[in-house]
Amino acid sequence: MWTSRSPYNKLVQQDELMTISGTLAYAPSILTLSSADGPTVFVRLNEYPSVIFDVRGVKYRALKADLFVTRVQIGDSIRLQILRDEYVNKLGTRVATVEPYSIEVRNRNYMSLPAVNAAWKEEQVSDRRRVLWLVVGLAVAGALICLIFYRAGVARRSRM
Repeated sequence: MWTSRSPYNKLVQQDELMTISGTLAYAPSILTLSSADGPTVFVRLNEYPSVIFDVRGVKYRALKADLFVTRVQIGDSIRLQILRDEYVNKLGTRVATVEPYSIEVRNRNYMSLPAVNAAWKEEQVSDRRRVLWLVVGLAVAGALICLIFYRAGVARRSRM
């Protein structure tokens, strides 16, 4: 299993999820809260007024965000799939943020578990590439530093 910034940022199996249904309380929009997180879409349901369903980061890449914010309206019936333990641990609290893994409105799927998992796999590959380039860069820098010190030592010895 892949884990990253959050304990929930991992490949998920369908049996780890449960479906909740509700009525959209606010029209969704694409927001940019910080450059680190990138674009975000918040979903609020009338049935869970203290819960923000938050789609950002890797999950945002799995969401058909432009279609979602233009076609979905206040009052639409919506189905979300969330982790079972988030339902148990967070939905009864005062204020909570829950990450959906699937979003469906009027029988149209805007985000699916396979799309989320595919985005996580792409993120894994990208992270591995970044680490590889970092290691290669450090090795080249180390080799250059060694070469400089070696040449400086050779130059000193030849002057003696």
